[in-house]
Amino acid sequence: MNVFSLHYVVIIDVSAIIMLYLLSSLSKSLGEALKTPKYFVFFHVGIAMVALSALIDVMSTSGLVHLPPGVPSLLSLLLRACAGIVAVLTAWRYWSWLFPEFFRD
Repeated sequence: MNVFSLHYVVIIDVSAIIMLYLLSSLSKSLGEALKTPKYFVFFHVGIAMVALSALIDVMSTSGLVHLPPGVPSLLSLLLRACAGIVAVLTAWRYWSWLFPEFFRD
C-alpha cells in the first residue's frame, strides 16, 4: 500500500469510527428507554478493531513493523471485516423492530 492510498484508507477508517460512535450513542439512548442490556458496548469493540487496523496500516506503510509481505494488509482487512460483522449484529439487535414497520401494508 502506498502512502497516497493510505490517506484514503485512514479517512474511511475515521468515518467508520464516527459512524460506529454515532450508532453507539443512539443505541445507548434506545437501550436506556427500552431497558435492554448494554449491547452498545459492542460498537466500542468495533471502534477499537477499526482503529487497530488503521494503526497496522500506518505502521506497516511507514516501516515501523517488519512483517512478511501481505500479512499486515490481511490482518487489517480481517479486523475491518470482524468490526463490520460485530456492528451489523449489534445494530440488528437494537434496531430490528423497525423493519416490520417499513414492510407493513
